Amino acid sequence: MYAGRPLHLRFETFDVTDGRDMPIGRGIILHDITADRELDRMKSNLISTVSHELRTPLAAIKGYASTLLAEDVEWDSKSQKEFLSIISNETDRLTSLVNNLLDLSRIEAGSLRLSLEKCMIEETIMRGARQAHLESGNRFEVQIEAGLPVLFVDVPRLETVIRNLIENSVKYAGEQAVIHLRVNRQGDAVVFRVMDDGPGIPPQKSERIFERFYRLDDSLARVTSGAGLGLAICQGLVRAHKGEIWVEPMNTGACIAFSIPLNLYEAGNEPL
Repeated sequence: MYAGRPLHLRFETFDVTDGRDMPIGRGIILHDITADRELDRMKSNLISTVSHELRTPLAAIKGYASTLLAEDVEWDSKSQKEFLSIISNETDRLTSLVNNLLDLSRIEAGSLRLSLEKCMIEETIMRGARQAHLESGNRFEVQIEAGLPVLFVDVPRLETVIRNLIENSVKYAGEQAVIHLRVNRQGDAVVFRVMDDGPGIPPQKSERIFERFYRLDDSLARVTSGAGLGLAICQGLVRAHKGEIWVEPMNTGACIAFSIPLNLYEAGNEPL
């Protein structure tokens, strides 16, 4: 074990001879193949996860489209609207998954390029919240410090971070959860905090939740789908903005915070 994780080694033995080609012993070479094993594991997880996540919305789209096209049934306008709404929502779900995968690939390839512009913080938050599809029983509250300086960000990317964090809160805190988003200045950065009144995040897992495909125990989440990419995407996009993301300790519930530096525009628009 190394840093709490398995260490994978490959042993290679060879004969050792002297100048007269006479055997005098055997040698051993140790190859650290932990990274290779991790890469293989991630590839397997990717194929398995994406296959599962694609299959569910595709099945729904196919099913409802086939129902609407059936020649032996006439559906009233209310039913048609309901079916088309489901098809639209499942299409959005597919689009979100594909965009997450594309963002992840760009982040890992170091080719993610930001397009910085002036950010209207409250508008950006509300757009991200709408995309998160909050449940009808959720209460969403926003508190923004007055007089914040102008913040330059890649606005669609910031919306993605906010959406993923809100979706994560709904996923673990439930459809009756109260979700708070607070924004304030700390030094030379603007800090966003997304808090909920759910079961919280165990301290020993506060670092791992940002890993690709990592999910908390099923006992802590509602029965729901998810590729385990949302928080990894958040971390990559926040770091692309030269910021940081972390879990803040809470007596009850969970809080994930991230910072965006105020001088980002001066730093230039460079790839991650």
